Formats: sequence, C-alpha cells, structure tokens
Amino acid sequence: MDFIVDESTGIAVVEYLRSVGHDVLAVAETMSQANDSDILARAVSEGRILVTNDMVSGVLSPSQLQGELL
Repeated sequence: MDFIVDESTGIAVVEYLRSVGHDVLAVAETMSQANDSDILARAVSEGRILVTNDMVSGVLSPSQLQGELL
C-alpha cells in the first residue's frame, strides 16, 4: 500500500510502515511545512492513504471523503 504520513504523526509510524514493506512518503522528509490542503491534494493525486493526527477538522467534509476515515 502507498501512504503519505503527515508531520503530526511522527517518524515512528513512517519507519514502521516502511519496515513492513509499504511505500511511504513522509511529509517531514519531502514536503516539510506544507499546508494541509497541499498534503491532501498530493495524497489524492498519487492514490496514497493519508495518515494524520490533526488535519481532518476544517479541511475535509464528509462529502469530500472518497474512502474510509479511521
């Protein structure tokens, strides 16, 4: 699976996902300080699962979700 992991989530999640064989784009490594809308747009354009702790409120409405929100 392909993931994009927001800075708020932390490097431990990035390292774990990579250790079990997933393709992980870490915002801290490639898009540091990017705004939430840009991170979401990249996740959608690349078909990645977005892992975050803080951006859902105010960025996404239920009608914008194309999958599941956990």
